[in-house]
Amino acid sequence: MADGGIDTKRYHFDFNNGEKAVLAQVMILKDSYHIYLTSPESDGAMSNLSTAMNTRFDAMPTATQLFMSENVTADAWSTSIGQKMAKRLKAQVFVSCNLDASHEGIIHSLEQELMKILSR
Repeated sequence: MADGGIDTKRYHFDFNNGEKAVLAQVMILKDSYHIYLTSPESDGAMSNLSTAMNTRFDAMPTATQLFMSENVTADAWSTSIGQKMAKRLKAQVFVSCNLDASHEGIIHSLEQELMKILSR
């Protein structure tokens, strides 16, 4: 941006596999991505946050939880999605995943859809 501001791209999309729905917001910054995933039934609060980034020491990106929720499943998905996206995109990725265990069947398809959007 000419005014010195931060140039971002934002995408909002709904993903539905016929059983479960997920609302997603993706923000693309200069050197990183922020992915927020939630269900329509949730209160919309960001309850966890993980980050992942590539290192020269390991083929798999390193990941850590910046803050955790009481939902262990969502915390694990945040870290896993972050690692996969960081590896493919070669950038730092922040993920907040506020989905419960009932969304397990949609996660793989959701990751594929995210890659389609982010690879544009």
